[in-house]
Amino acid sequence: MTTNPSNETKKVFIEVWEDVIAIPDLVISVIITVSFTMILYALAPERPPFPLIFGLIGALFGFGLSVFLIKPKRTVTLIKSKEDK
Repeated sequence: MTTNPSNETKKVFIEVWEDVIAIPDLVISVIITVSFTMILYALAPERPPFPLIFGLIGALFGFGLSVFLIKPKRTVTLIKSKEDK
């Protein structure tokens, strides 16, 4: 995090795939998704293709949990054009 001249904290954002995200939120979501993926992969039976299937299901669970835990930071403002009146 960086600070601005008035000593207020300000989040640092990066651009990923033409979308702006906060670095702490990205790190949290990656940790959640990788953790679920590896845990379910480790719990899978040794016979193929179960490790792959369990790992993919873990990735989906991690992604779903990240979606619900991390809320979007953007605000959208709709402006009416002259043609819409």
